Amino acid sequence: RALQEFRPPREGELDYSALLITFVRSLRSADLSNRMAGDQLAALQGGGAAEGNTVLQEEIERFMQRFPLDESARNYLLNSSAEVQRTVVQDFNPPRQGESDYSALLISFTKRCRTGQHQLAPPMQQGAGAANLVIDPARLQSEVETFMMRYPLDESARNYLLNSSPEVQVMVLQEFQPKTQGESDYSALLISYTKRCRQVSQQQLQQQLQQQKQQ
Repeated sequence: RALQEFRPPREGELDYSALLITFVRSLRSADLSNRMAGDQLAALQGGGAAEGNTVLQEEIERFMQRFPLDESARNYLLNSSAEVQRTVVQDFNPPRQGESDYSALLISFTKRCRTGQHQLAPPMQQGAGAANLVIDPARLQSEVETFMMRYPLDESARNYLLNSSPEVQVMVLQEFQPKTQGESDYSALLISYTKRCRQVSQQQLQQQLQQQKQQ
């Protein structure tokens, strides 16, 4: 920089030592000031990030107190990126509050957040026919897997649910509410409820077909 920027007021002098020393000192001073300013800015930014991380950690602790998790689910959340953690803390909204364990639901939801697919399948609107539902197959499959982890089923009940139409599966996921949580087997209840959902879905479909004929 000294070689490029040193411009004495007069050319052809015998000695520029004093001027050059003064100029180099000014360059050093400016460089030092710039580095100090950069260090201060980095410190401020680092402090803000550290403060943000502390706030996020506190939010996660409160979140895990509200939604109890096993060690696997806790680690899955804590090993996610800060952006995913914020999304989970803000958007995780299970259908029922006060459960004793949200591990399966949390892992499934966090997995979708990691892939940017954390918006759930659209809910069934009141008065809407089953045929009007627009269902994302991939999201529905993920929701069904989470449901079956939450409510253990034997092979017969699993197949009965999986062989139902997507509309029926959505109805079951949204409306199945057994009186007792934490049972080891919900197969009989699930089959009975799914059977009713099939009947309702069939009735809705028939009503729609009749309405279309009348139009």
